[in-house]
Amino acid sequence: MEALVKLWEFPERDFAAWCVLVGTPEAKNYDEYLQLIEAVEDECRLQDGIAVRVCFSVAEMITALAANGWDNTPDNRAAVVGLHCVLYDRPPERVNDRSPSMESTFGGLLNRVAENSWQWSDGTPEPLAKDLGVLEHYNFREAEHDGFWYVEIPLAVAHKYHDELGWVLDAMPEQKTSVYPDTRPGKRAPPKVMLLPDDAWKAWAETVVPTRATWDADSQECMINKARSLGWEKEKT
Repeated sequence: MEALVKLWEFPERDFAAWCVLVGTPEAKNYDEYLQLIEAVEDECRLQDGIAVRVCFSVAEMITALAANGWDNTPDNRAAVVGLHCVLYDRPPERVNDRSPSMESTFGGLLNRVAENSWQWSDGTPEPLAKDLGVLEHYNFREAEHDGFWYVEIPLAVAHKYHDELGWVLDAMPEQKTSVYPDTRPGKRAPPKVMLLPDDAWKAWAETVVPTRATWDADSQECMINKARSLGWEKEKT
């Protein structure tokens, strides 16, 4: 797997505060700081790695350190950068919380035995079923913000699937940023969405063994009939 390196890019106005935070700054001005980041990015490319800039303020760094009970040390600041994602608001019409419709394990009647190999509880192999990875299952919207790519994870979805997505909630800083503010009277409050670096999301997905099956829509009736023959009943919603 390619190495993922996260680099902290704070706003230019925070340079003086950053100098105080680190104590012994390696850069004399903001431009020099950006040059240091670019040098690391170049080195990552030479080593076939991935460098991602994580953008947040010095105030957010200080708050995150305090929230975790961490001292202000280089290692702890790096830990905050590594865990950083942003919670923000965006209009409901832009939320893309959808999953492929042809997926299920029929309450445990369909089980994975190997990569892209599934069988029913009676031991019958099911060649129609294939692995469905977490990227395809959640299919979250990807968006570019300030020149960087992120995955937008609805907060409600992260809570609903806490066993699988709880790590994202744990990584989320306390600060909330309104990227798409809308204060018009009578407007419904937009849903909360977490902004997670795209490469961090995909790197995590590579470590997850698929637990869901998928199949072509044309095979849906056949799959349902088999499941019903084993006692499956569709849950009422």
